[in-house]
Amino acid sequence: MHELADALTPANHDTIIRLVGFMRGAFPAMAASEAERAASLRVYASALRSYPEWAIADACRGAVEGRIGDGRYAPTAPVLVAECDRLVAPLRAERARISDILNAEVYHEPDPEEKARVMAAFAEVSRELAASLDMGKASQRGPFQPITLDEATELAGTLAAGIRLSSEALRKFGIGGMA
Repeated sequence: MHELADALTPANHDTIIRLVGFMRGAFPAMAASEAERAASLRVYASALRSYPEWAIADACRGAVEGRIGDGRYAPTAPVLVAECDRLVAPLRAERARISDILNAEVYHEPDPEEKARVMAAFAEVSRELAASLDMGKASQRGPFQPITLDEATELAGTLAAGIRLSSEALRKFGIGGMA
């Protein structure tokens, strides 16, 4: 990751001025004062400030070699920015993929003891729920039956590890680290 970060480290202002100045020197230019040339280079430096030196150098080399721009005049700052974007896009995409992996949420895989505690606690909650829902209505539609965690998982269409109990339920049953 450090190599990738290094490869994407933005070039400093002076380096950008030097690279763009060299590139612009290869093209005909309108007569301009030194102040105007310096101001023009500052515009390029501002536009290219987020790109690494290697990308700016490659874009400038591409302009001098006729691969970027129209070949008659120095490419504008937006043209160089577009080329730098193209050059760094694969590295930025790779950095984003690595960042996604490094920042991914890690789920706790319960050990067999913890799974047994959760299953027992769920069975108790299921029995309590069935009893509270029954409340004299058994004669109308039959008694509610408690279900196991596996049955609930199958009914819910999820994996047992995907069931998340509320912090209150976890506290009630003395189960830690499952919320």
